[in-house]
Amino acid sequence: MKEKGLLQSSFLMVTARILSAGGSFVLFWIISQNNVAQLGAFRTIFIFFLVCDFIPLLGMHQYIIREISLRPHQGREIFSSALLFTGLTGLFVISALVATALWGNYSQEVSSGLFIIALSIPATGIVLCCQSVLVAAGDGASFGLYQGGEVIIRTLISLIVFLVTPDILSIFYCFILVRWLSLLPYLKKIQPILSHGKWGYDLAFTREFLHQVPAFAGILLFFLCLRFSPQLMVPLMRGDVSAGYFAIIYQFLDLLLLIPTALTINLMPMLTSRAHHSIDELTATLMQTMKLMTALLLPTVLFVSIKAKPIIEFIFGPKYEPAEVLLSITIGAALIMTWDLIFSTAMIAAKKQKTDLLTLAISSGTMVLLLYPLILYYDIKGAAIAFMAGSTVLILTRFLLFSITISRFNPIRATWRYFLAGSGMAMVLFFTNQNLFLSIVMAIGFYGGILFLLGSLKQAEINDLLIIFKKEESSKVAI
Repeated sequence: MKEKGLLQSSFLMVTARILSAGGSFVLFWIISQNNVAQLGAFRTIFIFFLVCDFIPLLGMHQYIIREISLRPHQGREIFSSALLFTGLTGLFVISALVATALWGNYSQEVSSGLFIIALSIPATGIVLCCQSVLVAAGDGASFGLYQGGEVIIRTLISLIVFLVTPDILSIFYCFILVRWLSLLPYLKKIQPILSHGKWGYDLAFTREFLHQVPAFAGILLFFLCLRFSPQLMVPLMRGDVSAGYFAIIYQFLDLLLLIPTALTINLMPMLTSRAHHSIDELTATLMQTMKLMTALLLPTVLFVSIKAKPIIEFIFGPKYEPAEVLLSITIGAALIMTWDLIFSTAMIAAKKQKTDLLTLAISSGTMVLLLYPLILYYDIKGAAIAFMAGSTVLILTRFLLFSITISRFNPIRATWRYFLAGSGMAMVLFFTNQNLFLSIVMAIGFYGGILFLLGSLKQAEINDLLIIFKKEESSKVAI
């Protein structure tokens, strides 16, 4: 199969995700205008749906991508083991969802939604295995198109159904139906890719596969805890209305993480190859990616933090005023989580998953310890503070352990120009009170102008920034 380049795969995946995110945002907005409590219940069920998009493989998708990219001749054995594993874990996930629905402290609407999600678990497991094969084969473009197509189709159907009957449970019935139908294109696409090896379970390889599970499962579970525990704790402690306000910040985080997530998914085969060839090449590629993502995300994060009030009032209306301070506090997590995605991928590519596991254990443990007392005393603002505290511990621990166990690096050298330009932009926005659209124009002008004065917009600098998209696997990358 002809391998698609990183730039093409990332671009197509981002395009598909932007279209699907746009549709999802419209659905989210329509629900938000209907009822705050209903929005909270919808987002809580949707968080469980997102969590179940990862759980059936317990993080082993990273292992599958890495191993198929290194030894494609064993593709069938790897895929067979993945299917067996996801079948076993799927039974556990279904049981956990049913138990949470029956004995959890969520509202009746949320509990009913969990029963619906349980119906999707077998299909989700198979889809995860297929997606891993596509990425390992360098066909992240097809992965992005299929995933984006699923989201677009289910969102359009859900919009129509919700406008006819404003019941959020009907939305999730649509989600489950489309998920099962999405199996067909995935299975057809991976058939020519898995043309080597034999179908079935080789005992030696199955043991090797299972030996990797604890580390990768721990990484996934700690990541999910770090990412979603605040959104799941708020409705438990404060109800669906508070969850509706808190859901706003996750909607913004999801949008800002579209490009970083697509890029890092497609980076895994490249980073694996470079880690196998040279740790210096791995570190150089890592730093160049961090530099690119900082250049793109930092001005947006600063702008949203400063202008949270007019942004939320413009999009959602004044009744969502409690979400304004939450957004100002937490939007910085988008940049932190982007850096973390890049470093986590590099660690796994370098076969340092135990270091990755330790990093996530420390940070998620910090967040969980802070969540209950902070929500108890500071309501939903406490959840936002705990979320940022856990995210900060995450990236500091990540930088430290990467430097100790893999390679020393200098993030300041790679990003200082963007932080300087962002700080100048932020000062202008903070001390002026223009309307939202004029503020956007000013932000772009000042950020771009300062970068121009610092020499960051020269053609050579731009070419250097985009060097990670070159297809040569072994070329050196400047830090």
